[in-house]
Amino acid sequence: MKMLLKKKTLGISLAVVMTVAVFGGAVYAVTSTTFPGQVNIVAATNDIKIFSDSSYMFELTKITWNDLPVGGERTRTVYIRNIGNTNAVVTASLVNAPAGVALAEGTTSMIINAGSQGDFNLTLEANTTVNTGSASFTVSFNSTPDYVNP
Repeated sequence: MKMLLKKKTLGISLAVVMTVAVFGGAVYAVTSTTFPGQVNIVAATNDIKIFSDSSYMFELTKITWNDLPVGGERTRTVYIRNIGNTNAVVTASLVNAPAGVALAEGTTSMIINAGSQGDFNLTLEANTTVNTGSASFTVSFNSTPDYVNP
């Protein structure tokens, strides 16, 4: 009788361990999924230019963003030069992004003085219900004049 009880206890213990391992692995697989493959970068107005480097030498048209985790966020720095004659409010927006992907609050705009440049920290967030089948979308940068009252 004791031997039968030990076998049942061992069997139940193994079943619990296997269930936890399988379930834990499934949860890890879901939470470790990353996307998207490519994010296109567009300067929607012609008074700004977007660059990949802080020396403003290489114009940026896309970012390979393979490490955005489902349920998390990642930041990339882009460098924006205002080549216009007025101070500009530069705003980032997503175009054709899958549901569940957003720009983090507080990382969507900045003011850049005329003839100046600035570092723009672009932070993407992906919630846990995001459709990971979509591999590409666009971040569009738009500028509007920042008029200062005299």
